[in-house]
Amino acid sequence: KAPHRQFDKTHLHCDVLVVGAGPAGLSAAIDAAEAGADVVLWDENPEIGGSLSYGRYGPAVLSGLSSRLDALPNLKVLTGTVCNGWYEDNWLPLIEGNRLHRTRAREVILATGAIEQPAVFRNNDLP
Repeated sequence: KAPHRQFDKTHLHCDVLVVGAGPAGLSAAIDAAEAGADVVLWDENPEIGGSLSYGRYGPAVLSGLSSRLDALPNLKVLTGTVCNGWYEDNWLPLIEGNRLHRTRAREVILATGAIEQPAVFRNNDLP
């Protein structure tokens, strides 16, 4: 049997909740915040960026998006946070460490990204 955990509980209310802090999620959150919406951006990873964290041009793009992100007081970023569901009326429980954020959003943008799958074919591992 799994141990019972106690959580500190908070309530978050926002106009837009963006799920995923990769390139699409960052762009959506920044655009919504610049339009005047109260935005919460969350990701399960400890750092924002997703696929921008690696690759040829990613770090430069991530740096530019991060500086825009930091300039927006109406945008809250939660990293290392897990969502346990998406319920009626856009109610989402977000778990950050030992804290449960009971989150209610007017709109939810799902930008969870993708996992790159290599092409599998005969002899693809040969030079």
